[in-house]
Amino acid sequence: MTQHSTPGNRHPLASLHKCNCGKYHLNYRYIRLTMMKSTLLSLMEECYEWDDKRRRDAGNYRITPFVVMLGFVSVAVAPEDFDEFNEAVQQGAREALHIDELVQQFRTS
Repeated sequence: MTQHSTPGNRHPLASLHKCNCGKYHLNYRYIRLTMMKSTLLSLMEECYEWDDKRRRDAGNYRITPFVVMLGFVSVAVAPEDFDEFNEAVQQGAREALHIDELVQQFRTS
């Protein structure tokens, strides 16, 4: 989770965490979405594809917002916010899939 670059703003622009209820809470700017693990993994894939498109066609995708449908909610992420939003989603997905634990087990075996 990174800090938004606005001076004096100490809150992250985007964050994602697992709740005791078993669902994931995604906070982005002024919204909070609750989602199941399967939705989080779908969002991770969408972010990965968008990031790949941005790398291949930086001119167009650097000015276009990332828009994704989550259930019946459409979320538009400003181009300047995407890196932090993507990092929060990727970190949440890594935790959901226990990637760090798997890497640690692989290294010790």
